Amino acid sequence: VPEPSAAGGVGDARLLGDALPLLYDESARAAPCAAVSFFNTQGSADELEEAILAAVADSNGAPAPGSIALLARSLEPYAAALAPVARRHGLPLSTSAALPLSRESASLAATRLLRCLLLDMPTGALFDLIRSGRLRPIDGRDPAGDVDAWERLTREWQVAGGRENLAGRLPGWIEAAAPILPDQPDDEAVERAARRKRALLALARRLRDLVLALEREARPLRAARDQRLFAAAARRVLAARLVGFEAADRGAEAAADPAVEAILAALDDLDAVAAAGVRFESPAATLETLEQGIGALTLPVGALGPDGARAGEDAGGVRVLDLMQARGMAFDTVALVGLNAGLLPRPARVDPFLPDADRALLRSRLRRPIAIKEEALAEEHLLLALALGSARRRLLVSWQRADDDGRARAPSLALREIGRVARGAPEIDPLVEESRRISADPLARARAAIAAHAMLPAAATAPALAILAGAPERFRSTGLPAVLAAIGGGEMLPALDAGLAYLQAIDSRDITTFDALPGGAGPEGPWSPSRLETFGACPQQYFFRHRLRIEEWSDPDSPDAIDRRELGTLAHAVLADDYRATPPGAAGTVTAIAARLATLWSQHAGPLAARLDALYPGLFAIESDAWVGALARFVARDRAALLERDGRLEVERPIAATLALPGFGDLSLRGRVDRSLRDAAGILVGDYKTGGTPENLVNRTRLLKGERLQMALYALLAESEAGPGKASVEVLGVGPKFDDDPEGATARLEAEDFEAIRDCLLESLAVLARLAAANRFPLSPRAGLCEYCPYARACRRAHPATLERLLAHPALAEFHRMRRKNSRKPRLAVVTSDGPEEEA
Repeated sequence: VPEPSAAGGVGDARLLGDALPLLYDESARAAPCAAVSFFNTQGSADELEEAILAAVADSNGAPAPGSIALLARSLEPYAAALAPVARRHGLPLSTSAALPLSRESASLAATRLLRCLLLDMPTGALFDLIRSGRLRPIDGRDPAGDVDAWERLTREWQVAGGRENLAGRLPGWIEAAAPILPDQPDDEAVERAARRKRALLALARRLRDLVLALEREARPLRAARDQRLFAAAARRVLAARLVGFEAADRGAEAAADPAVEAILAALDDLDAVAAAGVRFESPAATLETLEQGIGALTLPVGALGPDGARAGEDAGGVRVLDLMQARGMAFDTVALVGLNAGLLPRPARVDPFLPDADRALLRSRLRRPIAIKEEALAEEHLLLALALGSARRRLLVSWQRADDDGRARAPSLALREIGRVARGAPEIDPLVEESRRISADPLARARAAIAAHAMLPAAATAPALAILAGAPERFRSTGLPAVLAAIGGGEMLPALDAGLAYLQAIDSRDITTFDALPGGAGPEGPWSPSRLETFGACPQQYFFRHRLRIEEWSDPDSPDAIDRRELGTLAHAVLADDYRATPPGAAGTVTAIAARLATLWSQHAGPLAARLDALYPGLFAIESDAWVGALARFVARDRAALLERDGRLEVERPIAATLALPGFGDLSLRGRVDRSLRDAAGILVGDYKTGGTPENLVNRTRLLKGERLQMALYALLAESEAGPGKASVEVLGVGPKFDDDPEGATARLEAEDFEAIRDCLLESLAVLARLAAANRFPLSPRAGLCEYCPYARACRRAHPATLERLLAHPALAEFHRMRRKNSRKPRLAVVTSDGPEEEA
């Protein structure tokens, strides 16, 4: 514990100077000091922000250069937040903190470029490299404009990397693939699919050109036979392809970017490794060594300007120092942050391999400054005393009650000693109760800052005032725009006004442009059963997919996963060909059927098999065996059932009809059924499914609600040919998923059951037709699709104000009543206008 200096002048007096000798003296108590205050936060960024705000407020908003210091035992938790905080407060900082070199854009770009060249172009590294903004244009074209489309393309085709896959196979796969068309496509749909294919092919060829251009740079790197040659080749590649590395191959001429200099120094270390005679294993192993070296390096933050950017010189702002760096320094205001258990004091850990007794002996015998681990606690006590003694006029002490993820953290035992010298009692609980609790909520934090400090950071003033105003008209009428203009925030007014108008709109009772009720001309027919089912299941999902034409981009599957949709398409094609070519009575045994289906499977699966065999040899063959076997067993069972019915079977048959809907008029419907069986009883329409639960697709309550319509629409189409009461539909589960439960794989809606609900179903279709014609697409959060919907982030299904507006909209009343239909209340006339949905 430091002793007070008798020589100290008045200007050098310290706030707690007389009390510091009382630290860790259990019999001592100091007089309370009102100039010491306490606060706690959630997360390191909020702690840093509040510490600076409180310190600046204590200096009346205009601190003298170097008069404020933020001190911590370790700056590692705060280093990443320093630049944003400096920018937010508009204050220069000078700090002893350092950030990992691996965080710097130059480091990320360099390691990703080398990974691409040496590890056969992994797509993750390639696309991250492009997004870094450091990759130079290739043949005059900046690849950054294509990177999102490239990532989507490789996800769709399940290409995780590889020069041969990206540059050789992918364009060929796209060129050979048949366009995906809807049922009964019109000329516009065909042309749209052809345009999409041409666009994808052009995209794949641009990716090929990029990969081949980068590959040319890889040859010297791959040919390196020692670390020295590897380092020289790496310098040339970085200089040729990355912005900021132009000086990388110019010997002593240094690059301007400190991160670039550090990377070049790491390459110089590889030269030293080669000179030391360390064995060279391979370029890939040397890259791993280089990445480990870069991962262990840090880059000093140094001085930051008011804009948060690194400054060449110290601008005399707030000092942010660790306790070792701050020893012997004095400041007017000191914020001592990070008073959490485990951080200050650091726990002393005895070395199990070299105990302290041995260390003391070695220090005595060798007369070398070998550290004694148990003495570390005394050093921690000294650092705390020096930190407390560095404040001349004001001391702020803080800790985190929870980390950035909300996990609770305990205050440090050092608070007990701070309580001894600042409050006259060595107790922690009173300090915790006394401390200001800084809320994690931005609005609450702004209000507290205004109440406690009468000021906010410059960058936070405008949005805080706007939020506090609460609405655009109130924001304008209070004179706050003039206040913002006076403090230099006038340029933010247009954005604030638009943002507040948006918030007011989505929280108001009035229908807004964000509610997917645009009005005007609705979708034109004819409808396909699948599109009309999408509309019925969730009109807003239909709006995103078919009206806005927003393409789905969900999380990627595992690279070795086979798309279930492609396998389902294969199964449909194989069954259609087999039933079309083989008479019902000539099916044969399961073995014979399997041999026949295997041939058809190979014919249809050519492009998919070629692609997957190139990526994962043997995987598709294993999957194919499982599918062919399951399909053969299904066909054997199904053929026997078809023979009993003794009808005429047709496959992949187009069918169309015009439905007369009550209160709407004619609705044109056109589709293609997987198969239909015509006999004396009428028509039985069959639809193959490779997933899901077949029973749900013919559930009468779901049909009446409009949530599941495809099979009912098939029945209506079939009735247009066979007559009322003459159409049945069945769902046929095929593939490995249904192989173990043949009985549960089939669900049927018989003609008499459909006859009982036909009029009620037409009533539901009329509701949907009126909505579509009026261009209205309400939310349907109970349709069971939200968990798998790719548009969930854009949907406001959990926003109470939106749901209230849509529920109260008179044009949607029929839709909400339709959703309350069930088998006991199948008509709108008997459904109440409110209350929960019923499933019976």
